[in-house]
Amino acid sequence: MEREINIELKYVEELLKIIRSDISNEELLERLSDYHENDIAGAFERLDAEERKKLYPVLGTERISEIFAYIEDVEEYLGELELDAAAQVISHMDSDDAADVLEEVDDTTKEKLVSMMDNESSRDVKLIM
Repeated sequence: MEREINIELKYVEELLKIIRSDISNEELLERLSDYHENDIAGAFERLDAEERKKLYPVLGTERISEIFAYIEDVEEYLGELELDAAAQVISHMDSDDAADVLEEVDDTTKEKLVSMMDNESSRDVKLIM
């Protein structure tokens, strides 16, 4: 167990170095593809808002949705995205994860996000909620 935690911390430290380096977005994406979303989520939580905002367009909405599935309190990070981008991220999540995320946001934001999601995702999330 302790060994697993040490390995996870090692990956998080490696990821922080990669993300904070001055490499191109293409190389950054290439290097991040070697890591599991759970490891990226661990690093993500240790980045500041500006670092994350640099990372969102590089990762794309589908990969962000996979990373967000491993983050306990994702509301803060959703707030860093434009509403349409946040809706796209939520649309790519599994319906149960999306419903959990939407439960964390205020009712007005939830309604806006659900209305902006694609029809199938929106319907599935409404059923779960």
